[in-house]
Amino acid sequence: MLMSEVKENSKTIHSEENIILHVKGLTKKFNEVIAVNDVDFHVIEGEVLGIIGSNGSGKTTLFNLLSGVLDPTNGKIFALQQTKFKFHEIYDIIRNKFREKLNFGNKIGVNISGYKPHTILNKFGIVRTFQIVKPFKYMTSLENVTVPNIPRFTFSSSTKLKTESMRSLLAVDLGEKQKYPAIILPHGDLKRLDFARAMSTKPKILLLDEPFSGLSSQDAFRVTQLIKNTNKEYGVTIIIVEHKLKLLANLVTRIMVLDQGRKIAEGTPKEISKNKEVIAAYLGKEASQIA
Repeated sequence: MLMSEVKENSKTIHSEENIILHVKGLTKKFNEVIAVNDVDFHVIEGEVLGIIGSNGSGKTTLFNLLSGVLDPTNGKIFALQQTKFKFHEIYDIIRNKFREKLNFGNKIGVNISGYKPHTILNKFGIVRTFQIVKPFKYMTSLENVTVPNIPRFTFSSSTKLKTESMRSLLAVDLGEKQKYPAIILPHGDLKRLDFARAMSTKPKILLLDEPFSGLSSQDAFRVTQLIKNTNKEYGVTIIIVEHKLKLLANLVTRIMVLDQGRKIAEGTPKEISKNKEVIAAYLGKEASQIA
């Protein structure tokens, strides 16, 4: 297990490895319902972290908090800033200056709680996919991938923009379907299109929300290879929410388990498969699949 320590007084994390994301006391309430309840965890740069839990355990809400779709009720999310704010973003420059900071060893994490999704994506490199893919139905595959590329290439030629978008499509084996409107693509292709859209933003942290949901074994294999290549070749840190434990266990270094909004366990796939509380709350007979 990672040896790490957080010292609240000095606002410093001491770690043997590079922390890229640190979450402290994260809580989200919807009226009287507590969807995420005082969750703490950290993510190491370059790792693949899995998150499991039954329906309603808070997994998707956690992703919505990390990506800025929702604001936390309590708690903090610290992330490394990847790009500088520009002069026309003066409001965010001022906000960022007075934001709480946390030392990640020799780097500085910024509290991104309350920032909007586009700021979290463009300045902190955190992007997500969705369990239910929602592309621009009547746009082509290429156009769907081009849209998130536009902010990065605002002053570039249309040729360069198209080239970069085409690279993203080729990386997920959809180059031959560049002119197909998204509405006619099968589910497996849509999952990979969603992956391409996310990767076209050049993220540092990729949040995958049930990437294997509804896929055939062949499509699941292709997505597995995409995840491995993205992590190993491009060094992208990945967090995966998934129900298919056997697939998850072959990808991740650690698994975090949520139950009714609380974190009840964290460890290697083997450790999680033997955890009695996890077996009782979630795994049941499936524990043998990831042992």
